Amino acid sequence: MKILGISLGHDSNFCIIEDGEIKYIIESERFFRQKHYKLQSIKREEGNYNNGFQVCNTKDLKIILNQIKNKHGSTFDYIAVQNQKRAGEYNNLKTLLAAMGFKYKSIENFNHHLSHAAGAFFTSPFKDSLILSFDGAGNDGNSIILKGDRNKIKYIKRASIKFGNSYNNLGYIGNIGADVSGCTAGKTMGITSYGDIIDEWLPLIKKHILSYSKARRKRVRGLSNYGKRHSIQWSHIDKIEELKSYMKGKDSKLDVHNKVYQDLGKTFQVAWTECVVDFLRKYSHISKNLCITGGCALNGVTNYVIEKSGLFEKVHFMPNPSDCGLSMGAALLSYYKNSGSEFSGKSTYLSPYLGEDIYDKEKLPALKDSYKNKTISEADCPGFLANLICKDKIVGVIRGNSEIGPRALGNRSILCNSQNKEMRNILNEKVKNREWFRPFAPVCTYEDSKKYFTNDNEIPYMSVICYTKDEHKESLPSVTHVDGSCRLQTITKKQNAFLHSTLKEIEKINGLPICLNTSFNPGGEPILNYCEVGLQMLKDTDLDYVLIEDTIFWQKEENDL
Repeated sequence: MKILGISLGHDSNFCIIEDGEIKYIIESERFFRQKHYKLQSIKREEGNYNNGFQVCNTKDLKIILNQIKNKHGSTFDYIAVQNQKRAGEYNNLKTLLAAMGFKYKSIENFNHHLSHAAGAFFTSPFKDSLILSFDGAGNDGNSIILKGDRNKIKYIKRASIKFGNSYNNLGYIGNIGADVSGCTAGKTMGITSYGDIIDEWLPLIKKHILSYSKARRKRVRGLSNYGKRHSIQWSHIDKIEELKSYMKGKDSKLDVHNKVYQDLGKTFQVAWTECVVDFLRKYSHISKNLCITGGCALNGVTNYVIEKSGLFEKVHFMPNPSDCGLSMGAALLSYYKNSGSEFSGKSTYLSPYLGEDIYDKEKLPALKDSYKNKTISEADCPGFLANLICKDKIVGVIRGNSEIGPRALGNRSILCNSQNKEMRNILNEKVKNREWFRPFAPVCTYEDSKKYFTNDNEIPYMSVICYTKDEHKESLPSVTHVDGSCRLQTITKKQNAFLHSTLKEIEKINGLPICLNTSFNPGGEPILNYCEVGLQMLKDTDLDYVLIEDTIFWQKEENDL
């Protein structure tokens, strides 16, 4: 049985499933090089039209569908769609698919959070599980409790709490800067580590979070079609009166440099986490297992507290819980609805390396004429890379199929020395071109990870923010955040043999099987999937080397190997 999953709207993506196995996931942002890229068929005819943060054109959807047709064929048993149940767009999509020669037995349109839930549950090791799906908004709600049991997923509670909206609004309060889609959460999580918990604010902020859907507030305006952002001031947002009083006589500009905002961020993160845990506690009797999904599932601080809470025996995370995983969920829903197969839990973890191969691989011979390069034997490559990293070189890596989801997990990563205390500032200022307060993640071999970090379990997708153990904080300065936390990735040889071998080679040189891992992308762009883009960063940034498969490239004279 062959199924095509399609998710339209921001973070558009496509999934190919064959006989229940996920074969490929295609994320439009990687092809078009714009974060959260939208593909839509709201208008059937080609031509530009403004749609939120982006100029959309049905032509772009046709480009991706043609690529799918050429690579994976045009005949499917079922097509599963998630598009927030926009009926007109769904009908236009069916017309477009027919015109392009796609054939299928049946096509179905699934709810937003149901698709999120299916992506989590049907990739989990559980026969039954409670499922929490929460994000900004879906056609079926904002914060949803569901239960997965064998082949069935049913709604338990559709709550009015807008966890995603209230957290995103925290970034606007501090003028932290949104990405092109208007999301501030990724940046906001970084600043919360700088503050202190103000105990008297906790009940006030909890009340604010839980009543956010009813709050009278000036709406945050949508972004213009070219991504220009409106500056949202504190005075435009609902005021927590005690905080307003505290601000009297002080600097009223709330931003990342302001200690009051840092304290607000820290206290808000703690309050938000407590609200999420309290919400889950009400339904924890339903199953000993939990699956977490939706955009809010990227909050690793909260995920760590949930794991530690003891409410559930096991918690399942996925590499693509945000809208970039919706096509996978829709396709899995279709499979278990139509195949007659019974789901009893997956015996193996979901590989995150289900994305596409390098788009411009055919350009590599020409690129070798434009850059200095050297091909390394497959056996020697991990040791060669480890040696560069331990010499404080910054190396971009492009190998195999790309990771799915928003975290780089070794195949499209920048890797460098976790023991260099200057590396974080160098990366933020001279490579990534991003804010000073943003932390970087360590990647460590799983079998060694508990020596250095407070993780209880594997963290293959960077889903859980734990802590560097006190005795190792000084030796891991570039991957330990200001409050001692870290967005750890653990890796086993089975999950990624090359990355695992590289870490063991690093251990031979500097004593720790750990390095810094961050996404390989130019500033403001999504994780890259073009060799040419990665190599251009050798010219535009302080990146030292790019490893493409087993060939190392460089630009600077002093980097001659």
